[in-house]
Amino acid sequence: MKAVPGKTEASRVVSEDAQKPLTAPAPAAAPEPPDAWQPLTFGGVAAFARAPWPRLLLAQVVVAALAAAGVVWFLARCYAPVVTEAVQKLPDGASLTNGQLAGISGTRIAENKFLSIAITDDDHAELDQSADVQIALRKGRVEISSLLSSALGLVEFDYSTNSAWDLSQSHLEPLWGAWEPVVQAGAGIGVVIVLPLIWAALAVIYAPAAKFVAWFGDRQLSWGGAWRLACAAQMPGAMLLALGVVLYSRQTVDLIGLGYFETVHFLVGWTYVLAAPHFAPRLSPNRPDRNPFAP
Repeated sequence: MKAVPGKTEASRVVSEDAQKPLTAPAPAAAPEPPDAWQPLTFGGVAAFARAPWPRLLLAQVVVAALAAAGVVWFLARCYAPVVTEAVQKLPDGASLTNGQLAGISGTRIAENKFLSIAITDDDHAELDQSADVQIALRKGRVEISSLLSSALGLVEFDYSTNSAWDLSQSHLEPLWGAWEPVVQAGAGIGVVIVLPLIWAALAVIYAPAAKFVAWFGDRQLSWGGAWRLACAAQMPGAMLLALGVVLYSRQTVDLIGLGYFETVHFLVGWTYVLAAPHFAPRLSPNRPDRNPFAP
């Protein structure tokens, strides 16, 4: 019988294909983590969960610097002029010796809407102070109060009995002039250093909540990622509080309004902690979103 050439060739090709080893398809490459560059949206905060810690630290320093700028501006605009005025009202010969003010007669007050500094030689004199924060340097003690003193109480402490300070205008005015910018710069640097530390500490408390939300929503979030997400979640609230300080310094809101900003900034942080995990990658990327309560 004659062989059919076409059939023979086809059989040989099929036979060779059958002898080739089967290779499994290459696994799909893991998606690259998104760039974490802004903490203003839920997705932006979630991106920090997979970002390296230097990127998170850089964002924290930038946000803390913005908050510090608001604080320094407030101190320079609202508090420093009152301190300067109080120093200028001190008489020559004023001093603090053996725990007592000396060389001061009567009452001298320097104040604006935000801060009041009163200096008096009477421990029981009634002082006409109406600023939001009030400092009274009496003969034997210092009193610090505010418009909220009815709820927060009054802070007072006695002078050190070993104190010997020259409080005369001629001595304090050049001293304050030299140290005023240093104090303001130190306050700004302190804010930049302290805020990330506070965020890191609070993130230890917030991270379990973020981890639980991610677990419930079937999202990828490690414990380290939950901590980084919780750190980033506090930055929007900090920017809101910095805005509140600026508005307060411009008298757009009062001290009570600033207290509202303080409260809301914590609520904003918790909102981001609970919402941002939903923007993390799914544990099962190919499974469509569905209602977890549906049958």
